[in-house]
Amino acid sequence: MEREQLADFLRRRRQAIRPAEVGIADGPRRRTRGLRREEVAMLAGMSVDYVVRLEQGRSSQPSAQLLVALARALRLSDDERDHLFHLAGHRPPPADGTARMARAGLVRMLDLLGDTPAAVMSDLGEMLAQNRASLLLMSDHTGFRGDRRYMIYRWFTEPEVRAVCPPEDRDLNSRRLVADLRADRKTLLHPRVGRLLLDCETLVTPDQGQELLVLTPADTETRERMELLRVLGSEEFPTGTADRDGR
Repeated sequence: MEREQLADFLRRRRQAIRPAEVGIADGPRRRTRGLRREEVAMLAGMSVDYVVRLEQGRSSQPSAQLLVALARALRLSDDERDHLFHLAGHRPPPADGTARMARAGLVRMLDLLGDTPAAVMSDLGEMLAQNRASLLLMSDHTGFRGDRRYMIYRWFTEPEVRAVCPPEDRDLNSRRLVADLRADRKTLLHPRVGRLLLDCETLVTPDQGQELLVLTPADTETRERMELLRVLGSEEFPTGTADRDGR
């Protein structure tokens, strides 16, 4: 890890970005050239103190996840992103690797939500991370490859995926998926606890590249069934048994 070079690179990139490029108003009283450190921290989903320590060359080695978040916040090109990874002592991810890593701040929020099912999704509908409650509810959707990475693709091409939705709701759900994959109230059929009526709330990151989805019970019966599910433990949905290599 080349701390001084890393610190200089981050400072220069922060100062080179106009606030309007990342959706931040550039008011008349603004004195800072480029972005403020707190603005980079907000965009990257990390603490201001850690951004300060990085720019002062006195931080611990940042994880690959944090580097991905910084690269996205600072609007780095592929070459600049790779340079950032090298300075931090990491091997750069594959060309599509950055898009497939959940922001560090969102991953921390998954843990904080505890027994509330939540997941991180990309703007293209790929599941990037899930907490334990989400795994119990719908099994693991993070390991698919190729076009099967996208939930909407699997919905229309794999009948077993549609089995999680009541037959009478499938046409409506198909239209909703096309309109907006992450909107509306959802009904799921769980193999162990039956029908679940869920509300889906979405938190969008400032760069609109990722979303945090939080699923909450829409009625008392669903709340009781979800509590039972936590007691029963893990049970995979049919989607969780699919071959993750796309075969």
